[in-house]
Amino acid sequence: GELGAAAAAVAAARAHLATPAGLLFNELLYAPETTLDPILDLLDLVLELDTGHHTASHVPAALYVVRLAVRVRSFAEMAVDACRAGDGRAEAAFVHRPAAGALDALDTRHANMGDILRTQVAPMLAGWLGRAFKAADQRMCCCLHAHLAYLHKDTPHSGLDAGIVRTLITAQVFIMSNHDINLDVAADEAGNGAGEGRTARRHAVEA
Repeated sequence: GELGAAAAAVAAARAHLATPAGLLFNELLYAPETTLDPILDLLDLVLELDTGHHTASHVPAALYVVRLAVRVRSFAEMAVDACRAGDGRAEAAFVHRPAAGALDALDTRHANMGDILRTQVAPMLAGWLGRAFKAADQRMCCCLHAHLAYLHKDTPHSGLDAGIVRTLITAQVFIMSNHDINLDVAADEAGNGAGEGRTARRHAVEA
């Protein structure tokens, strides 16, 4: 029978959470305001809470918000490009072609999110990276380099500049040279040499 409206804030049936075709594309195209505005608000909150230090308690949550924004923005960019270009293969994922007004709203928010990530979030992460490097926090340095590179994952070749290329190459070289798959192993585990490895990596960072 008909599912009807959810009777509680936490719906008892997962079907209440479904999109028209079970795809994020449809939420972005049919309700761009309610889908992207909360993420933009989260980014504003992350920037507002920034203490300038990578050890602040909110940093893990802030990095999650950054990753979320980058991923959702990728969907938004593909949806806008597909509809503007009339790409039938991509449009097959949509239930109905969205109105021009919805596309404009999505495009505006997509561009705004890109500006925030590039001009505000990237400098924040770079500041954390500088402090982490001075503190010889190897794990956080690798993490922040990865996030800085991730900000540019959808940048086309035509959009690359010296700063972006430098960020990508620096991240790749640093992570490949310094990341240790055993980095999360507890230092007090017997016989694994974790403490010695951390000491060696600390000297490498300080050098």
